[in-house]
Amino acid sequence: MSQRVTEAELLARIERGERVESPEEMTEAYRDNLVHLMTMQADSARDRFRKIRARFRNGALVPLDPLDLPEGSEVEILVRPFPKN
Repeated sequence: MSQRVTEAELLARIERGERVESPEEMTEAYRDNLVHLMTMQADSARDRFRKIRARFRNGALVPLDPLDLPEGSEVEILVRPFPKN
């Protein structure tokens, strides 16, 4: 296994616009920060969007799954017919 790069070498590659993909091309601190950032982004995306099913009844969409929302919350809905088996 090759030795990890120094921070100066890593920053020089980034400034040149080179891709840094493998752990051997990263400093330990850079990799730890990258993993942390990716985890935060995944958690944020999961918390913002949730896919549920609903049924259209009497002119209103009725959720088929429970919604953990405060009363009076406004949401954005993308409507797509659910395929029937």
